[in-house]
Amino acid sequence: TEKVRFVLRKLYNREQYVTFDSDVGHFVGETPYGEKVAWSMNNNPEMLGYYQDQADTLCPQNYELSAPFLTDR
Repeated sequence: TEKVRFVLRKLYNREQYVTFDSDVGHFVGETPYGEKVAWSMNNNPEMLGYYQDQADTLCPQNYELSAPFLTDR
């Protein structure tokens, strides 16, 4: 419960085409189009750093707020 991860999934027309997982540390394409998007996002250091920072700032804070509700169930 102390290890928290940030997962971002991008969808279009109910199809997931790219995913960011803080454990992996970069974007992964799920479709041919998603591979192109992931490649461009991974080659943009500002964008990649932004999503990695989100995992460090948002996840622990949100976990502290929701943990009592989620773990008691």
